[in-house]
Amino acid sequence: SEAEGFGHCLMEAMSVGAVVITVDGEPMNELVDATTGVLVTAARTGTLGLARSFHVAPAAVEQAVEQVLAMAPAERAALGQRARTRFEDGDAAFRAGFAAATME
Repeated sequence: SEAEGFGHCLMEAMSVGAVVITVDGEPMNELVDATTGVLVTAARTGTLGLARSFHVAPAAVEQAVEQVLAMAPAERAALGQRARTRFEDGDAAFRAGFAAATME
């Protein structure tokens, strides 16, 4: 997407252990980093309403896909597993925090 409010698509991909390719801009790079996915540098940024938008060059996306395809299967699996673990940790923290906040 051009602008992201939370990252539902990213979290969904991480939840199943997928290898995530996303733009290196907030909030995407707050959810995915080099240990849990592949970041693509934005060619330019702008605004979309109150949100910051990120535009990537097609060649940069192509390079990221080629990078993932060049990984050994075990490396891709490890990247996906780290993404899954980050999702699980974040999900557990959210559930605990939400429960604590609503019990007060």
